[in-house]
Amino acid sequence: MASSIIAAVNYPAFCKATLQDVIPIHELEQRCYASEDVFSPRRLRTLLKSNTCIALVVHGPDNRVTANVLGLVRHYSRNPSGRIYKISVDPSMRGLGLATHLLGIMEDSFRAAGMKRSCAEVRCSNKASRTLFEKSGYHVETSLPTYYPDGEDGIKYWKTL
Repeated sequence: MASSIIAAVNYPAFCKATLQDVIPIHELEQRCYASEDVFSPRRLRTLLKSNTCIALVVHGPDNRVTANVLGLVRHYSRNPSGRIYKISVDPSMRGLGLATHLLGIMEDSFRAAGMKRSCAEVRCSNKASRTLFEKSGYHVETSLPTYYPDGEDGIKYWKTL
């Protein structure tokens, strides 16, 4: 999937996130999300140290992290799946298809790890994310009442890979 996207547009290069990217990812999240949705540096560090985490970053010309995607592989015996935690794109880089590109790369990473499905939780109010997942073949599995810390409902999306 990602390879067909790459052929159409020349995207910035991505690389695997390292512990040196914790603060830059945290700063990116602060530019992208309300404070209650920003992962703390400690939580990011824990995720990046996990052998089930897939984390990719895109660095801009100034070496600042301008986009990233975080996901987990879950090796359940009956139905191994990947969970997309976040796709973050700097406001100055939006509208270029980076989120779609990173989603495709994450799905390819999940497939390579033997995952059969991919899921994500999205705020009901996040129309851009909902559109991204729906256009990428995800379907609504269930609603998640008061899922977020501020009480907003969420939506659980799934896709067969």
